[in-house]
Amino acid sequence: MSSFARKPRGVHLVGSVPLPNAEHVFRATSTILGQYVRRVPDGETGERTIWAAFQLPMLARNPAFQARGMAMMRAMLRGYSRSRLVRRLVNTLAARVAARSLGSTSILRVRPGVTSADVRLGPLGYADAARDSFAMFRRLAQSGVLPHGVRFQVCLPTPIAVVNAFPTEQQQLVLPAYEARLGLELDDMLAAIPPDRLAVQWDAAVEFALLEGVAPSPYGSPAASREPLLATMVRLGNRVPREVELGYHLCYGDAGHRHFKQPADATRLVDVANFVADNLTRPLNWVRFPVLA
Repeated sequence: MSSFARKPRGVHLVGSVPLPNAEHVFRATSTILGQYVRRVPDGETGERTIWAAFQLPMLARNPAFQARGMAMMRAMLRGYSRSRLVRRLVNTLAARVAARSLGSTSILRVRPGVTSADVRLGPLGYADAARDSFAMFRRLAQSGVLPHGVRFQVCLPTPIAVVNAFPTEQQQLVLPAYEARLGLELDDMLAAIPPDRLAVQWDAAVEFALLEGVAPSPYGSPAASREPLLATMVRLGNRVPREVELGYHLCYGDAGHRHFKQPADATRLVDVANFVADNLTRPLNWVRFPVLA
């Protein structure tokens, strides 16, 4: 029998699902993929539809930072909750802009005179979203809508994904504070979600833009970026308790349904995955690679 005729062993959802809200995502996933899925994300719906873009207006309110274009950004994010057509148009526009300007624009800036020690971040919104979605997840699980034993999956960006919105020379001022705040977001999630019901996925995309030399790096050259970027990924993984399932989504982006660079092969992906797996002090449950054309 051809290998292509075999039944799938399982399905992994990366995170984003184009449905109105978490309940729709949970019900659709159970109906379509119930026997194959082990973890279910909430779909990153609403203002979280464009991955981590909703972080930028939040950071713009921080007194340590300056921002531009936030009125347009807020309007764009609000549009997602109002119209499917608006979501489609905004996604198309955002993808085209991202494809042209990766690493070349700075939406946020650190104010003059601000040091790394001065940067203090409040809640990022990830814990709040996880608590709300898990409440729905639990209700549907208790009523038998979701398969028995399935876990609630939370997908989080690595710090460089968000801090890349700052000028390259300022990013190291913000990275420690953002990483620390992500750890506190995890703590807040675990206060509401039992660890044996939770799975955490770290989304790494901008790392590959830096490693491939597509975008400027705060660490200098692509070669000089490897160790600090991968060490951060390991720290993030070790921050997740052992009872929580852990995975990584390794990604070359999705700007206009294209990678920011089409990799020739999986060498760099394998290098990153091996480094993380070899240096974690806890189990690694999955790694997701893009399909190479």
